[in-house]
Amino acid sequence: MKSSRFNVEIPLEGNKEETLIFNTFTDSRVVINKELKAAMERAGQKLPLSKEETGYLCQLKDLDIMVNDAVDEEKELEYWFQKFKFDTSILSITLLTTFDCNMKCTYCFEEGVIKKQYMSEETSRLVIQWLWQKLKAVRPATLRLQFYGGEPMVTERSRESMIFIAKSLHKITSQKNIELDLRMITNGVVLPVEHIKNMVQYGLKGIKVTLDGDETAHNRTRIFKNNKGTFKTIIKNLKKIKGLVPITIGCNYDEANKKSIPALLNLLKDAGFKDSVEAINFKPIFQNLENAGKAQFDVCTFSDMDVNDIVRFKRETKSKDFMTREGISLGPCEAARENSYTIDPGGKIYKCCGFVGRKKFEIGNLHEGLNEENTRFMTVDLWRSEDCNGCKYLPLCGGGCRSSAYVKHQDFNRFACELKYFNTVLPELLKEELTA
Repeated sequence: MKSSRFNVEIPLEGNKEETLIFNTFTDSRVVINKELKAAMERAGQKLPLSKEETGYLCQLKDLDIMVNDAVDEEKELEYWFQKFKFDTSILSITLLTTFDCNMKCTYCFEEGVIKKQYMSEETSRLVIQWLWQKLKAVRPATLRLQFYGGEPMVTERSRESMIFIAKSLHKITSQKNIELDLRMITNGVVLPVEHIKNMVQYGLKGIKVTLDGDETAHNRTRIFKNNKGTFKTIIKNLKKIKGLVPITIGCNYDEANKKSIPALLNLLKDAGFKDSVEAINFKPIFQNLENAGKAQFDVCTFSDMDVNDIVRFKRETKSKDFMTREGISLGPCEAARENSYTIDPGGKIYKCCGFVGRKKFEIGNLHEGLNEENTRFMTVDLWRSEDCNGCKYLPLCGGGCRSSAYVKHQDFNRFACELKYFNTVLPELLKEELTA
């Protein structure tokens, strides 16, 4: 037997006798004493072991912390990535019914793309036809579709497209015994109660709304086109739909607003959102494609931020009795999945929403199908890169986000390394799980 190459050893503070071992490939974790750690090392050196030590190591093998000598973990990882890449259990679609938006967020990653373009009735029908063909070819257990924008709720016209598509897909998936998982990302300044009720009827499982800190902090970056803040409007709307559909709160942060996050959590708790908000998740404000290579923001990947912030935010969120995103995985990137697509209001297709609206990243359209750009995305396979070779975190990262890679290197074929993030955040999160 030998130790898995994907084991990460984390010394436990205040206890020099024990070590937490986490396997990034299998998500196994175990606390061992120094004697067992020494036995693991001797096993790798092919030194004699006692019967008792061999028994303990066999138990660790059941957890994939130890593996047989003949196991080629690089091939096992390659096999796993290929299964992820060509998985057919979920057909995942992000759908933009419009590029139009009623806000002008200061860090909008669709800068240069926002315009008054709406999905036509003809294109809505093409979406249904294209998805019907995909469902027949892929035969997934679940169709996961996320409405996005611009702002999908911006006008009645856009909302009508959503209802038509949701109703059509609900009928198709019900007949074919396919689970329909509809989601929506909205800025929250327009949330008609009757529309939400109708969408729930046709399969809406949740909405995501962004609140960037308390009122003062949020209104610094997320504003109406007349420069007025949106915080009070969003909170008022969320109260109206409370209980109709699960709500996820996204919080984008930078140095200017991160100190206001505890105040936001207190406000949400005091307003009675505990049972309506299923999660509050945090993300640093990244550079966008329009400013790739420029210094508008300092953050290209998670590793560029102060990685201790995310740990503190998670602790504060849980202290207010809200859930937050668990785990430490950032990948593999959805753009690596064969059955994951983004469709814009004109029927153009992309591998992810980070590239939407940029012609050079189009991988096809609803009229003509997929083109050679899709092949470029699907053959990147960054887990084979020499830059990632030997990294223990490769199963969690897969080479990183493709849009982050473009911002950082002006090339989506490059890797976007998150080593610093994993080295700093992972140990803290795992140690916190032990005491939870």
